[in-house]
Formats: sequence, structure tokens, C-alpha cells
Amino acid sequence: MFDLTSFLKISDENGETSSLRGFLFEQYAHQLLEKGGNLKNQDESQMTIPPSKPYEFSDIKEIEEFQEKIYIIPKARNFE
Repeated sequence: MFDLTSFLKISDENGETSSLRGFLFEQYAHQLLEKGGNLKNQDESQMTIPPSKPYEFSDIKEIEEFQEKIYIIPKARNFE
């Protein structure tokens, strides 16, 4: 079975896989954030994120009046 976290750790020094690592990590992070739970920060403190329904948007105007418990994700990977 493929272990994503192991791959991300062992390929850290390999510049050829940096784009792939970034893409895989982003998808993994989206899944974790949608699922919610207790997550550790870098300083080892914990934060609780409630489960949320994902919503992909193209235009910032689509998300101006959103309620809680919606995880907003831009459709474009280069959204700024």
C-alpha cells in the first residue's frame, strides 16, 4: 500500500519530485481539513477543526456571504 506521508518525507531532498509532492500534499491537506478533527500546529498546540462540506469556487464574489462549516477551495490552482 502507498504511504503518502512516507513518500513526502523521503522525497524531500529530491528536486525532481517537488511539483508532485506539492500537488499530493495539497490534496491530502484538503481531505484532512474537510474531515475535521484535532490537528497539531507546528508549536505542538492543538486546534479543533469541525467537519465541513467542500465548495469549489471560481470567482471571489461566489463566497462573500458563506455560512460556517463550508470548506472553500478555489477551482484554479493558481488562484490569488
